[in-house]
Amino acid sequence: MEDRRVVLDADFINALTQYRDSAAVDFFQRLFQAIKKEPVVHPYVFECELMHNAEVEILVDRGLLHVIPKEEFCPDDNEYVRMHYCESFNDVYRKIMG
Repeated sequence: MEDRRVVLDADFINALTQYRDSAAVDFFQRLFQAIKKEPVVHPYVFECELMHNAEVEILVDRGLLHVIPKEEFCPDDNEYVRMHYCESFNDVYRKIMG
């Protein structure tokens, strides 16, 4: 992945988007412009943890937060490697979430 990109987790995104109800999207945009980084999120996190966050939908619609395809997290063309990545990701996610 590009050096400018930073992968965010759901807790961090939720915390930022709870910043002053009316200013959350603006705050998010100004923060990442100031640090010159492009915020991205894993598709699983987007689909399973952020689906009820209205500000996240706005951020994605405006191109301020990018949902990166799984292939960019695991760019290997080997099908076994990708399958192992998906299984490992799901296992780690379940362990973290208890």
